[in-house]
Formats: sequence, C-alpha cells, structure tokens
Amino acid sequence: MSVSFAVDDKGNLQVGTEFKTLSGIDSLVQDIKTRLRLVQGEYHFDILQGLPYFEMFRTTTKAGFERKIIDEILKDDRVLMAEIDKSEFLQGELNLGIIIRTKENQIIRI
Repeated sequence: MSVSFAVDDKGNLQVGTEFKTLSGIDSLVQDIKTRLRLVQGEYHFDILQGLPYFEMFRTTTKAGFERKIIDEILKDDRVLMAEIDKSEFLQGELNLGIIIRTKENQIIRI
C-alpha cells in the first residue's frame, strides 16, 4: 500500500504537529491530481516530468490531448485503465472528468 503526504487544494503540505498522510484510494486520487497539475519543466530536479501543456494546447487535437492525459495517468502502476468522460476548457481553466479502474478493480471518478 502506498502512502503520500497530504496536500491542500493549492498543493501545500498539510501539517499540524506532524505531517498528515494519505493511503489507499485517497493517496491514488491525490497522486493523479498532482501528476496532472505538473507542467513539464516546472520540477527542476527532473525537467522531463509533467505534461507539456503549452505545446499541447497549441499543436494537439482534442483527442490527442486526451490521449496524453490518459498516458500520464497510466504511468501510475496502481492504475489499470483510465478514460476521460468530460473535458472542457473554459475561461482559461481546464476541467476534466476522469474515470479510473485500479488494479484492485476499484472504480474512481476524479
């Protein structure tokens, strides 16, 4: 079972007297969201991590864009299948509805 440090909606670590952690499905959901929020080049320890969103928005069709999102999700070894059931770009904000099937055969909606 994997364990992740808990973060808030802005990506900040949640701390009280000690670090808060997540496990199971909560950990997976947070890890997928974190993975999808990372813009390629943003993480200076490994500039190849993340998605090249700026390039994707300029050069990729909607189907190609969604395929890159799915491919990124599938990099998590806990995920068996992923599909996008909603994607829209409104007022500069990308909104995705994602269905994930885990290797333990659990269905998660993000």
